[in-house]
Amino acid sequence: MKITIVGGGPGGLYYALLTKKARPDWDVEVYEQNQPDDTFGFGVVFSDDTLDEFLSRDPESYELIRDEFAYWDDIIIRYKGEEVRCGGNGFAGCSRLSLLKVLHKRCEALGVKIIFGERIDVENLETKFASSDMILASDGIGSVIREHYSEFFKPNITLKSNRFTWMGSSRKVEDFTYFFKDTEHGPICAHTYQYEEGMSTWVFEMSDECWQKWQFEEFNEQGSADKLEAIFADELEGHNLIINRSMWRQFPRIYCNKWYHKNIAILGDAKASAHFSIGSGTKLAMECAIALSDAVVEHGEASIEKAFEAYVEAREIPVQILQHNADVSMGWFEHMDRSWDMDLMQFAAVVMCRSKSVTYDNLILRDPEFAEKLDTAWYERYYRETGYDYRVSRPTPMFTKYKLCEMELRNRVVMSPMAQYSADENGNTTDWHFVHYSGCAKGGMGLMYVEMTCPSPEARITLGCPGLWNDQHEAGWKRIVDFVHKNTETKICIQLGHAGRKGSSQLGWQKMDHPIVDADKGWPIMSASPLPYFDGISETPKELDRADMDKIITDFKQATIRADRAGFDMIEMHAAHGYLIASFLSPLINIRSDEYGGSIENRARFPLEVFAAMRSVWPENKPMSVRISASDWKEGGITEEDTFYLADAFKEAGVDLIDVSAGQTVPDQKPIYGRMFQLGFAEAIRNVPRMATMAVGNITEPAQVNTIIHTRRADLVAIGRPHLWNPYFTREAAAWYGVALDEQDWEKQYLAGKQQAYSLKEKARLQQLEWQQKAKPSRHH
Repeated sequence: MKITIVGGGPGGLYYALLTKKARPDWDVEVYEQNQPDDTFGFGVVFSDDTLDEFLSRDPESYELIRDEFAYWDDIIIRYKGEEVRCGGNGFAGCSRLSLLKVLHKRCEALGVKIIFGERIDVENLETKFASSDMILASDGIGSVIREHYSEFFKPNITLKSNRFTWMGSSRKVEDFTYFFKDTEHGPICAHTYQYEEGMSTWVFEMSDECWQKWQFEEFNEQGSADKLEAIFADELEGHNLIINRSMWRQFPRIYCNKWYHKNIAILGDAKASAHFSIGSGTKLAMECAIALSDAVVEHGEASIEKAFEAYVEAREIPVQILQHNADVSMGWFEHMDRSWDMDLMQFAAVVMCRSKSVTYDNLILRDPEFAEKLDTAWYERYYRETGYDYRVSRPTPMFTKYKLCEMELRNRVVMSPMAQYSADENGNTTDWHFVHYSGCAKGGMGLMYVEMTCPSPEARITLGCPGLWNDQHEAGWKRIVDFVHKNTETKICIQLGHAGRKGSSQLGWQKMDHPIVDADKGWPIMSASPLPYFDGISETPKELDRADMDKIITDFKQATIRADRAGFDMIEMHAAHGYLIASFLSPLINIRSDEYGGSIENRARFPLEVFAAMRSVWPENKPMSVRISASDWKEGGITEEDTFYLADAFKEAGVDLIDVSAGQTVPDQKPIYGRMFQLGFAEAIRNVPRMATMAVGNITEPAQVNTIIHTRRADLVAIGRPHLWNPYFTREAAAWYGVALDEQDWEKQYLAGKQQAYSLKEKARLQQLEWQQKAKPSRHH
């Protein structure tokens, strides 16, 4: 085979050497437009795991470069003149130029042909390399090949808001250090690390607003260096900044939806970029080079397309996960000012856990002393703010009390409202509801939501949805509430909602959100605007008029009165997921031209009217919440600014908590799934309007709950599906963390099993910690 690689960066070179090493009989050539001693940038960063992979793949190149590495375990966070370090991280940095020289040397030793100083005319790419069986586009973040073949590679490119520049310095940096500088025009962060003896990389990052106010000039490298030297004079300790094409840029977030076309594959930053705050694009490129080389060596001679398919299969998900983590990390740096009021330790916790891949438990494993400092600061802060004193018992943040109005929760864990579709066709709760909710309440959570309950027959989603519009409904719910209050310390909340255009639908385990098969059992539906949920399938809803609005307000009001009489501790108005109230909030499905459409102020008008009616009859000492979809996961939908307005407006109207969900507004949504995938929305509302929030969405582990509370991303954490298969999620977490036996109330009928549960969990926890310690990466120096 003949393989041509366009772009002689680390990814392309590593692919070349691995492939030539595996198949010495193949013809492998690399075209690089720069000269061998040209390089732009300063250092690159690798994790211990990545170094292990390089060592196993090509020990020769690893041995050539190993002495060039600067190693560190600690990350130092310097913030407003204070400093803390977190150990156990395991990274190494080296000069980009040194890395390239090693790869050049290794490629030449294996017989790879490298042509320097030749720029390829992309218009004639296939003609020039007509004899090549494979062409690899490894031409960097500004790839001309990607752009020329954009119709086939289908790249999504988004220019992010922050400004950054790469510089170097002779200032010695012993460990990876973040310098967070409080300036007159806003926060600036310097990401710094040593990459060779006596040299360090300095990446300066700030918001566009801060950059504009400092009057930096995009292409004035020396002028920018001079200004940054003055700003970071204390941190640079008398050393100068070194420039090397150190222009100001905005990070291009790139992802190609297709990774090959004909016999052309794409690699590295040309294919997918990852923000520098979680490592380096070099690491990502070289890891992908390994997978591509494996695939081509195994399948290339028989079928280059099969080889490319294997490459995609091996790397698509890992790349998407890493890029998602990078996106979340980048998003935090774009809004680091939202954490700027925090003390050192809470700020450090946010920095370490910003991408969501590092949790509270990870920090305990990496550096127990650092984790202990975090906890100490958290308990001191919580005592000052609330009067709750956990400074001695230290049960972890998830097991601290939280108060809304006069309702005191024993911990921060909440069972989400989850539809059971098990009411009878008249909206009455059944034995299923009694067994389900009374059983779950024994699981130890602080607060339990019951499923969305409907204030009228036409408000139901399905025939299996419970109601609260008559005395029989009220009595059924009261039976459940009374059991929970009599036998557990769990508080119970009811969520009131109206299905709107998603009503008259099949049960959740049938064809969700599709119309009832037996039309005679259905009912008329309505919405903010006459837009069906599924075009050509769903019924077109009636657009609400004033009379409809008045009836709905009356329905919610009477249901709220009944909920109070039934004894619920808390009530929530469901204004999310495309249901009736949410249909007013989303510009995608509210196309009204009256005072209830258009601006967010108008779109919020009816939801606020409904809430005001509920608030007027709900006791002042009992809390109320509102669930919103903070994103419609579709362009043109609700914005972050809209959610800030809603938080402020509902707070003024008497809301105590915003339950922050997302999506389910339109069927063609494109959510970005992942662990805790909706958390950023709750964090934004918690830290900008400063409204109490509840986070929800693929939160599955106690470590995640503790991380969320520790880092002020939310005040309560709703766990959904895990509670369906394990209602004792909270009990198990208490045992796992060794929460003092007298701190979490157990039902007296179950006390006999309590000590055994704690003993078994503690044994399992210690065994896992021992295993993890043995599995920690070995150092390479």
